[in-house]
Formats: sequence, C-alpha cells, structure tokens
Amino acid sequence: MKLDGTFPIKDTTARFDIGASVRKDKSIFLNSWAAENGDAQVYINVSDNCTGIDSMKTSAVRIWVQREVVLNLPVGEFSWAAEGAYRQAKSDYTVNGPSASSCTDLSSSFSDYQDRSEKIENYEYDWVISGNLKKKTGSLVQEFRAKSSFI
Repeated sequence: MKLDGTFPIKDTTARFDIGASVRKDKSIFLNSWAAENGDAQVYINVSDNCTGIDSMKTSAVRIWVQREVVLNLPVGEFSWAAEGAYRQAKSDYTVNGPSASSCTDLSSSFSDYQDRSEKIENYEYDWVISGNLKKKTGSLVQEFRAKSSFI
C-alpha cells in the first residue's frame, strides 16, 4: 500500500512516569518509576508489486533509585545509585506478493518468493550500579567514580 510516495504508519505509544524526591542537608533520595507500552504498524512497498506490513509491540519498565547520602568515611564522602530496566519488543513482519509475480528484495543468495513471514522477539535487561567517592585535601577536590552494568 503506497500513497503518493509515503507509507502509512499507525503508531500508538503510552508512557507513565512518577517520581519522588526527598532532599536534606546531607542527603538526597531520588526514586522514579516508568512504564511504557507501544503498538505500531508500518505498511511498506517491498519490491515490484509486493507489499508488506511490520507490526511491532513494545513494552518497558524502568526503576531508578538514587541515594546520595553523605557518608563521611575516613577516605572521603561516599554516595551511590542503582537503576534497573526491562524492555520487550516483538515484531511480526509479513510480505505478500501477487500470484503473477515474485518478490525480489532479498539478496541473490536467496530465491524469490511470494509470501514471507518473520517473527522476532527481543528481551533486554539492564542493571546499573554506580558509586562516587569524593575526597577533599585542602583546596583540592578529588572524585572517584565507579559504574558497573549488567546486561
């Protein structure tokens, strides 16, 4: 389905975020939560008279916790943060060609076809932990940061 050189796209995405912050002289507590859900359909002209539709669904959840508490250690002031995220995406890609022709969009190592269906599922997990150590010596301020992520 091609309309004047553009391809119709139907995309619906909803996102919800909420956060809380508590600040004091020696500490900051930040928390946030987010959720997202999306649904999209992209109609394309694959080749010749072959048309395709890519139906995609996405969802994500993100939790972020940051504690910037000034812990006065013998080596300096310490703070930390942690973040976790989970994302999921699914794609259902379908191409249909008329019975009188073949679709020729794939490389020469593949044969031409009339119908093609591909399903892809993707899951992602992200976990990030970081720490910060600040050391003051006279007028010199040194900061040491460490970050670790697990994917």
